[in-house]
Amino acid sequence: MDYLYICNTGSDSVSKVCLKDLKERKINIKRQSELVGPHGICPWKSYVIVANNYNDTISILDITEDKEVANYYIGSHCNDLKVFKEYAYVICGESNTLVIFDLISRKVIRELPCGNMPHSIDICKNSGVAAVANMAGHEISIIDCNKNEVIKTINLFESYPTKVILSEDGENIIVCESNMGIDRNGRINILAINQGKSVATVETGRCPVDMSVDFKKNLGFVSNFSEGTISILDLKHMEEIKRVYLGGTPRGILQHKKFLYVGDNYNNVLIKYDIYKGNKNAITIDKEPNGMALV
Repeated sequence: MDYLYICNTGSDSVSKVCLKDLKERKINIKRQSELVGPHGICPWKSYVIVANNYNDTISILDITEDKEVANYYIGSHCNDLKVFKEYAYVICGESNTLVIFDLISRKVIRELPCGNMPHSIDICKNSGVAAVANMAGHEISIIDCNKNEVIKTINLFESYPTKVILSEDGENIIVCESNMGIDRNGRINILAINQGKSVATVETGRCPVDMSVDFKKNLGFVSNFSEGTISILDLKHMEEIKRVYLGGTPRGILQHKKFLYVGDNYNNVLIKYDIYKGNKNAITIDKEPNGMALV
């Protein structure tokens, strides 16, 4: 993994950043007559696939040529996507659906219902289980991707979930509960799928919106959007180890080796933060950095 791809929602571009020297190359996916709004991103073979908020499409980018090679209409307000086998599972935030797109035949093969305003999706490649965070519905939809059917819904009771990550065995879901618009901190909630309930929680800062997990070290990293901080969590003991002030409005966050890469949605910069030494540096990128993927 040598490059970080970042969706710049406000400028209709994707930044390709070399991790060795933080040099950026811009991939434009602009349209003359409409806004595109790249928001979620996922690698697939020699491509990255981008979910576009504003024109309801996915873009397929060739990472060897650094250009968009295809664009397909999916559904209203594409927020996020993940690939399982040869299919892209794309969540649409306004139609409240999960759209399954065949990447070989390049056509939609099925739509499944989600809760209100699905915002994040993750899929366990080992089990074929998917989890969808329905932000305004305050619930998690569980999908069997082998049968392509919704098998369970877990209610979270007005917590505004913004991000889901499945454990490596597919038995647990790590949920970022933002408590958006509520006068209290957010939290990370671990749900057991079979039990359909929470088994552990840990408090974060205000309005956490994204997270990254190091399963080998049982560490979680959370971007607290409305207070300019990131939380570093011990997921084994479910406690916050450290809260680091970065400024701005931290949005997308990814951990790779000893570094965190954080997109500041307000100042339009990418921050590289050394987890152990506390050093940081930053580069300017395009407007409203959001979803990220390592390739």
